Amino acid sequence: FGYKPEFKDWLKKHPQAMSRVAGLIEDMIAHVPRDLRGELSEGDIKIVYINKPEYSDCFKVIIGKDKFFVKRDQKRMNLVGIDPVGGLGEYSYSALAKHQLKDDPDIEVIDFQLGYTKNEYGNRLGYFVSKWEDMETVNDYLKRPNLTLEEKMGMEEKLKKVTRLFRAFHDVKPENMFYNTKNKKIVMFDLNENPNF
Repeated sequence: FGYKPEFKDWLKKHPQAMSRVAGLIEDMIAHVPRDLRGELSEGDIKIVYINKPEYSDCFKVIIGKDKFFVKRDQKRMNLVGIDPVGGLGEYSYSALAKHQLKDDPDIEVIDFQLGYTKNEYGNRLGYFVSKWEDMETVNDYLKRPNLTLEEKMGMEEKLKKVTRLFRAFHDVKPENMFYNTKNKKIVMFDLNENPNF
């Protein structure tokens, strides 16, 4: 279990919120086929299934005025011959990267909040929570029709830097990172240093 101190404070103000979210997500996973998943609400909590990746289930979670990205990993946590990916491990890699990038002018890490992994009878389940970010991916940014040559070249330099700094990480590509147009930084997410995955 890993969490930021401010998220612990948030949990104190919203007791049972995350356990209710996890219950709703587990209910959706258990009872709704993947291609039919959509939205589920209960009181002040709204869960929106946002994509259908091969290994993870991802959600936008709204609790009152607060918005979070929640990733549930079970397949990636239990693949034979491969170290578990997701949950607490993803939180730990994010925290390490954030520390190493604290003064970097070009790159930052998603505002992660919680990483949790449980192991029941040899079956692992992981949750990773970050604040919801309304940003486009670097890939989408580079596809903008009005992007200038200078902006494109600047982004390509930043991507070279990301590739160099994150060479030990898996799945580091433009569609797996955001671009913050306000501070002109690439925002890293889905950090996983597992070489087997």
